Amino acid sequence: MNAGNVSPPSLWPLGAALAYTAFPVYGSLIPFRWAPQPIGEAAASFGALLRGPLTVASRADFAANVLLALPLALLWLAAVVAVLRLRRPWAVGLAMVAVWVACVALALTLEFSQLFFSGREPALSDCVAQALGAALGVGAWFVVPASFWQRSTSAHGAWRRAFGAYLAGVVLYGVLPLDLTVSRSEIAAKWTQGLVNPVPFLAWQGRPLAGLTDFVLDAAIWGLAAWLARRARGGSLGTAGWALVAVAAALEGAQLLVLSRVVDTTDIVAAAVGVLAVGLIPDGSAAGAAGDRRARFGRLALPGLAALALLALHTWPFDFATDAQALRTRLGTLSAIPFASYATNTELYLVTNVLRRVAQFAAFAAVCLWAARPWRLSRVSSTLMVAGATAALAAAIEGLQVFLPQRVVDTGDLLIASVVGALTARLWPDAAAATASRAGQAAGRDAAAVNRASALQAPGGRDDPARLDRRWAVAVALAVLAAAVGVAHLPQVPYNLRELLAPGGVPWPAVTVTAAALALFGAPGWLARVAVPRPAVPVAATFGGLLGVPLVLAVLLFVGAPRESVYDVVGSPVLGIAAAVETVGRLAVLMLGFVWSLALGHALHAGLLQPGQRGASVSHLLLHGCWVVPLWHQVVVRWAGTDNLTELMAGGGSAIATACLLGYATVLGATGSVIHRMLREPRWGRAGAAIAMLAATTLLGWALLAVGTEPAVVKYGRVFSALQFLLSTDRSVYVEGASLALRFVLAHVALSGLSAAGLLVAAALPTVRRR
Repeated sequence: MNAGNVSPPSLWPLGAALAYTAFPVYGSLIPFRWAPQPIGEAAASFGALLRGPLTVASRADFAANVLLALPLALLWLAAVVAVLRLRRPWAVGLAMVAVWVACVALALTLEFSQLFFSGREPALSDCVAQALGAALGVGAWFVVPASFWQRSTSAHGAWRRAFGAYLAGVVLYGVLPLDLTVSRSEIAAKWTQGLVNPVPFLAWQGRPLAGLTDFVLDAAIWGLAAWLARRARGGSLGTAGWALVAVAAALEGAQLLVLSRVVDTTDIVAAAVGVLAVGLIPDGSAAGAAGDRRARFGRLALPGLAALALLALHTWPFDFATDAQALRTRLGTLSAIPFASYATNTELYLVTNVLRRVAQFAAFAAVCLWAARPWRLSRVSSTLMVAGATAALAAAIEGLQVFLPQRVVDTGDLLIASVVGALTARLWPDAAAATASRAGQAAGRDAAAVNRASALQAPGGRDDPARLDRRWAVAVALAVLAAAVGVAHLPQVPYNLRELLAPGGVPWPAVTVTAAALALFGAPGWLARVAVPRPAVPVAATFGGLLGVPLVLAVLLFVGAPRESVYDVVGSPVLGIAAAVETVGRLAVLMLGFVWSLALGHALHAGLLQPGQRGASVSHLLLHGCWVVPLWHQVVVRWAGTDNLTELMAGGGSAIATACLLGYATVLGATGSVIHRMLREPRWGRAGAAIAMLAATTLLGWALLAVGTEPAVVKYGRVFSALQFLLSTDRSVYVEGASLALRFVLAHVALSGLSAAGLLVAAALPTVRRR
């Protein structure tokens, strides 16, 4: 590091050392149940303990005590060197000896103090381990770069330190509880015992909700690491993202040598998802006009949505207990002492929960700071605001968990939330200070910003509108995929949809089904644009799209969707030709009708906006409807390979039923187009139009499906309507009345949102230029 950019050693190590010292002191005495005894007896008992013999009851506990003392000694050595400004090697050497002696004395004092607290047992192995850890800590002084302890003039120096400390914690978490082995037989035993899962998501079978929750939390841990790396690099993640995924893979491989850890490649996928999600977040300092509009539009809503997501994550599956007697009993067992639950669990539990909560509350704090940016709060105000918001969220989570018997309530989470919120605010760029800087500095900064913006706005630059659109498209696609995986594990979701997205709890089909759904709802928008009159015979171009897009969708679904779900819709092969050819052909025709209908809906909306030009695409699509609709009705209805679909259509598959189903798809296309226009260029008026469109098309869609579907299906010894069959959770209980209407509203909103998401993704793809 250049000496000209480094100031004399700062005093931050002293604050860090004082804060960290509270950790072993507090952890050694919790839960603070005082048990007095004569000091002479305690001294005699402790002296006998020190005389041995030395026994290590648990390798994991011994290693945990070593790691506990290592940063303590390192931080105090850095603090002594900084405060006394030691430069000579002999002075630093004396400080190393003094710090080691002080750490050993602290360890002995804490172990002796445990004799006066019930539930705590002093051990000679703990003293030896902490002495060894203190020796390693002072030795680590030669490993840590001197610039780490100094105050850098670089704007990203604090972020680099935060990233280094956090990544070290994640690496440590990856190898806890340090019950290491190199024995081939023990490693082979892990494989035979099912502790090695080389196939991602395979371990979700039988426990899909728990697996999904762990996946989201692990993704948050690595997402925070990626965010810190991005800030440390000045706003660009770059190759650091790939490096973080490589670290995650290396840690997963290292867990082969940790006896009590399960090796699961799902964790690598979670790390990749977390890193990718952070990498897709646009740089706040380089947003164009459209990006600023999107930011302003969602700025106030995003913190609330983030809080609701965290509340749902910590209270799922919402099995609240309301019995008064049970609640009184539970309240009587709870402890108000912070971190009391951590003291009765393993070191792995402690680090896992702390890391997960740090990641969650840091992400929430960052969202709050981003939302508050237009108000240009001072550093103190933003720190108080964010610390209070995160603490309030943690209090709400812990308060709700009181009503959840399976959840652990610990007031220590409030301290974690407030500290994480305050640290995030301290690291966050100070907008108020930036605007109050000197005029000359501001002018220089503005000139540099103009030059940088002119370079970045060039085609292919970081702020090229097309590139920003592609970022949004990838983010939307990942959000849809995450929603599909989450929906697949909701018990309230219809059975057929759960089996389509995640049969047996394994969510692999959700990837291909999500891709097919985005293509199904996105490609019709391209078809609606292609159908605009041009000299190059648009009828032929539209004809090619209507044949090619459904065929691609059919192949994608045939390869990726569960075969049983595919056969439930189009039936098993019955024509005597190649099974794959027949199934793909039936799927292609089925997709053809929906692609055409959705394209017609997009064209209708575009025609309202530009009647002179876009309106002509409606006539071209209607012209193609002369062959699309009859073909769809003939193949899907009359030549159906199964009655699973036709029995749900009114009259067993009448022409009116076909018209109503395709009409509903047209309504979805128009609604998605309205929402897409609002998302591309947010305006309050367009938001109102989108809401009004949703309300109107919900009523219209209900009417179309009420006419086009069978009102009374006799099957499984029951009588039910087609909508009841499609929207009910399972075949044992069919919803009706208001519950059925509510489920239809939710399904219609979800499909309309999916239509808009498909259009966003399709709009970011390279445009086909025609002469």
